Amino acid sequence: MNSKIQSPYPAQIPGGLTAVNKNYYFKAGLAILAILLFFVLFLSLVAATAYLVFLAISYPMTVVNKFTVIVKLGAIAGSGMLLVFTLKFLFKIKNHQPENRIEIDPVDEPELWNYVLDICKHTGAPKPKYIYLDPDVNAYVRYTNSWLSLIMPVKKELTIGLPLTQCLELSEFKAVLSHEFGHFAQKSMRIGSYIHTANTIIHDLIYNRDSWDNALERWKKSDLRVAFPAWVLSPIIWLIRELLKLFYLALNILNSSLSREMEFNADKFAAMSAGSEAIVSSLWKLDPASDQLGNIMKHLYNASKLQKYSSNLFYHYQLALDAGKTKQEEALSKLQTDPNGHRIYFTTSEISKAHMYDSHPPNDEREKSVKNPFVVCENDPRSPELLFRKLTKWQERLTKVVYLKYWKCKVKETNDAAEIEQIIQAENAEKVVLEDFHNTFQNRYAILPKSEFIRSKAVDNINTSTHQWGNLKDDLKQLMEPVWEIEKLMEHAILIHNGTAKLTSFTYQDRNYDKQNISEGYETLSKKRNELFDFNFAKWDENLFVHLGAAAKTKDELETFLRRIDQHHRMIEICKKLEFAKNDILTQLNFLQNKEEVSTTEINNLQHTINEHVGELNRLVLEFQKQPFEPLTNIETSIEFSKVLNNGRNFKMMKGEMFESGDFNDLMNQLEGAIYQAQRVEQKNLSALLVYSKIND
Repeated sequence: MNSKIQSPYPAQIPGGLTAVNKNYYFKAGLAILAILLFFVLFLSLVAATAYLVFLAISYPMTVVNKFTVIVKLGAIAGSGMLLVFTLKFLFKIKNHQPENRIEIDPVDEPELWNYVLDICKHTGAPKPKYIYLDPDVNAYVRYTNSWLSLIMPVKKELTIGLPLTQCLELSEFKAVLSHEFGHFAQKSMRIGSYIHTANTIIHDLIYNRDSWDNALERWKKSDLRVAFPAWVLSPIIWLIRELLKLFYLALNILNSSLSREMEFNADKFAAMSAGSEAIVSSLWKLDPASDQLGNIMKHLYNASKLQKYSSNLFYHYQLALDAGKTKQEEALSKLQTDPNGHRIYFTTSEISKAHMYDSHPPNDEREKSVKNPFVVCENDPRSPELLFRKLTKWQERLTKVVYLKYWKCKVKETNDAAEIEQIIQAENAEKVVLEDFHNTFQNRYAILPKSEFIRSKAVDNINTSTHQWGNLKDDLKQLMEPVWEIEKLMEHAILIHNGTAKLTSFTYQDRNYDKQNISEGYETLSKKRNELFDFNFAKWDENLFVHLGAAAKTKDELETFLRRIDQHHRMIEICKKLEFAKNDILTQLNFLQNKEEVSTTEINNLQHTINEHVGELNRLVLEFQKQPFEPLTNIETSIEFSKVLNNGRNFKMMKGEMFESGDFNDLMNQLEGAIYQAQRVEQKNLSALLVYSKIND
């Protein structure tokens, strides 16, 4: 007989708690109206193009000659192409299933299934057909077949992010699941399916360039006597795409607005099962928990570059959560309370405005909504992990899913998780050293003196006491304060650009910036910050590295320190070259994309520019490998540096049709990854230099 695990439900539930309000119905009605209008217009377009094909074929030829035959065939081909354009999405219909999850059978986890079904019974929500686990800090509901759901009743499935079992208490876990069951109960989910279908059709017609577009382009390049229908067809296609863009925007705005109402309503289901506070406290925990998981993922990805794979990423995640527990409890104790003694988790801020495309309302609005009325429920502080019998098995399986589906790593043999954790802790220790210097090197490269200059200045009488390091950091703080002010404005500019800031403008250097000129404002701020970095920090950096050299000398490690200085110069050169190559390529590509017509010569010139950058990068990396390498934590040789940078391979030269073959996208992904890794290793080397400031600790 299966055991049944339960947690408390509210003793009293206000009447009509989960009832749908008028605003919900209004937004659902608008969404339905927009969907109907779209499908009417779309089907009309299909019917019209089909009729054009019929006319082109059946229209009688009163005069038969070479010219009329060409016109007849051109009309048939052009109208046929137009009809195929409106229907080509049909050839791409697939019931896409997420690939990053595993199915959980009731036989394997009866307690979990019983717990889920008990919540369904309490909330009146339909039972899920399947339960899946995935490696994200999230939970969601979807139809088992989104296309069939348009025409017939289809069961829904529940996906639970396994990290939720580690970062939440059982009451909070129940609240999150109940929120999803609230979506189970919402009939308006089907509206979302129709909008998803419409979006799939429109997106394919507007943005996808496939074999149909290639055929049209080839047709236009043929003999004009044959190509004239293609030239007539091109502006028609452009007009259709521009009109569909308007529908695409309108549908998504309406869907997002309805989705926000659905979130408010689903929160009421969470309150029905676990009380008002549980869902709010879970929201409060989820963002930092997601950040912690992201950091673990980065560490495991970096280790995978050296063919070191953990057997269980959740082992590392739990240790990270445990390390942050004290900080979380301190933050919890500092939360204010309302007049009724309930904690206030989220306060209204400049970020508490939803963008029109946001599918979720701001958390402070969700908190106010779910607490009105406030539903009291006893808290269950136990871990949700007790619902699982085979937890380690699922954790290890999902770890392999992450390596394969996220990073394309076919792992044959894993390392012990404790061994990988040592790598993670060593990486974290380096970050602490960098943070100790107010993160000044987070958005800039150190302005390094030459090693010979440091040798000449790092004399024995330089003060390297703890007090002196404190003075240097105080000086640095004064230099950083205007930078922090600018970065605060830059963050605000991003919010304005995204439409999520309540304060929709700011003033800098006697000029006002709002939505209309916010990009210019951001560029102005970025330029000013770079000026501060370039001109205000040079002397301080010089002073810092001279003192670090003197500290290294007291430990008879000056020569090692100077070799690392030289190594850092080379690393910065690679970082800057990677950034310049990427930016220059994208700038030239954007220039070509904004042109109406692009010649083969221009494409060849771009390819030549790309190959010049690639050749220079490969040369720099090869030269770096020839130089002596001062070992770093977890990267001990220049060969390992090359593996981390680009899997030990050269950057690929472009040949032939680089866009059609996918080579261009592959190269840009290579550059993006190499920039991240090069900057990461540069920070590791910098940490190895800064650690000499701790020599007297």
